[in-house]
Amino acid sequence: RSEIIEVPADGTTSYGDLTMPLAWDCPDAVLELLEPAERRCVLADRKLDPLATVMWCGPTPREGIDAELVRAGSARDLAALGAGARGRIVYTREHPHKLKGEALRQGALGIVSSYGKNADFAPDARFWVNAWSDPADEWPYRKDDHPLPGMLLTPRQGRDIEALLDEGRVRVRMRVDAR
Repeated sequence: RSEIIEVPADGTTSYGDLTMPLAWDCPDAVLELLEPAERRCVLADRKLDPLATVMWCGPTPREGIDAELVRAGSARDLAALGAGARGRIVYTREHPHKLKGEALRQGALGIVSSYGKNADFAPDARFWVNAWSDPADEWPYRKDDHPLPGMLLTPRQGRDIEALLDEGRVRVRMRVDAR
């Protein structure tokens, strides 16, 4: 015999050992490279690729966030940057969920990641990131977690961004319409 159970997506109700994730909708998100100006382009657009955003990521203001990228290989690297991440968007090739808590502590405005489990095999594929709780060792986004915008690049795009960061300043505009 089967039974249908209604499960609220409220971020607080628990069934078994799982807190039900908070409902999330993201109709639009775009990440643009602004500087260097001669390389200006759209890096990610959720309307063209739904994997361009971290699932459950937070919104930006309507006009977006224009900010410099700062590179961090890990949460430890990000902690070492300290105030260097404040008011900037963190770029990493690591799984962005591992850096979210530290990015929040350091005052970062968002995270851009080129993480890919099979980066060498599929350099032009975006990896689906569906964990965005504040603690890096938990999965679902719950009511008390903090919204932080997060977008994803392909591994190949990540290598291009890293080359630009090696040469100097890199600025992006991140615009995420999420609720």
